[in-house]
Amino acid sequence: MPRYTDLKIALPCHSVDDLNTNLSSSQAKSLLDCWTALWHPTLIASANAVPQILPIDDQPAWKQSADCRPLLTIPTVTETQLDSQTLMDWQAECDLVLIEQPANRAAAAKQAIDSSQHALQQNQKLDQSLVSDFYALGYAYLQVQLMTLQLRYSSNLDDEEFQSLLIVAADAAFQSDHDAAIDRLAACFDLLLEEKNNYYPVEPQLCELVLTHPNTLGGSLERQFANNDRPFSMLVSG
Repeated sequence: MPRYTDLKIALPCHSVDDLNTNLSSSQAKSLLDCWTALWHPTLIASANAVPQILPIDDQPAWKQSADCRPLLTIPTVTETQLDSQTLMDWQAECDLVLIEQPANRAAAAKQAIDSSQHALQQNQKLDQSLVSDFYALGYAYLQVQLMTLQLRYSSNLDDEEFQSLLIVAADAAFQSDHDAAIDRLAACFDLLLEEKNNYYPVEPQLCELVLTHPNTLGGSLERQFANNDRPFSMLVSG
């Protein structure tokens, strides 16, 4: 059965650093659905590759053969800027997934898996919380790349190590080895954290701050303490 070679999202930009992030809510949702859907472990296990961005003004050099085809997702913000001939050319060379509203990344991933004719038999047995972790990694990867390129000229992310860990994580998820998949995913997040910490000239830090209000007191405050498993700060009157 055909496998995927490339996992790409078509975007109306030259590179990540000039991606227009001033989008409507529906456009942003479509873009994020298209991007994170590519991070489904079944697709990564099929392609053995990290999803990439395809600028629409590039002439893609598709890697395909009798048993391999590229996968291209097209969000609404891109579709409106494509002519019909380009869409027809791409349709002949790869599998296309166009995300319309209403839609979601799970539907997009399912469409991509079905389109590939390579829906791995164990796919339905995948832990859905683990699949969500792959989606989260894809989202974090995009955000770190966007922030990095806005603050410096290039990324220091170890791409080879990241791809190696990601592929092993996807294969482990496919083999129902939950612990191994989580371990490799955690290593991927660590690489992204290391890249984030290399921002220059700033080093952003995240913290959770709880602003108190009369409604915060009593049972609501007790539940906040009972259900929060990480440190947080509170501003209260002496």
